[in-house]
Amino acid sequence: MPDQTVRAVATHILSLGDVEVAEFIRSEVSHKRLSFKLHLLNDATAQGSAESRKLARQAIERLGFV
Repeated sequence: MPDQTVRAVATHILSLGDVEVAEFIRSEVSHKRLSFKLHLLNDATAQGSAESRKLARQAIERLGFV
């Protein structure tokens, strides 16, 4: 799993404003990308570098899935 991809996804999610989080989730669900991104982040929490684990965990929390 490329840490670079995890960092890019997590950084994007963490940059979202409070109002943007719900729209991001709606958009990702409608484009069938949310599951892939959550899977990527979940894998990173177990197998990524220390930085990737931290960012992935924060991004998942930001989306409200923890």
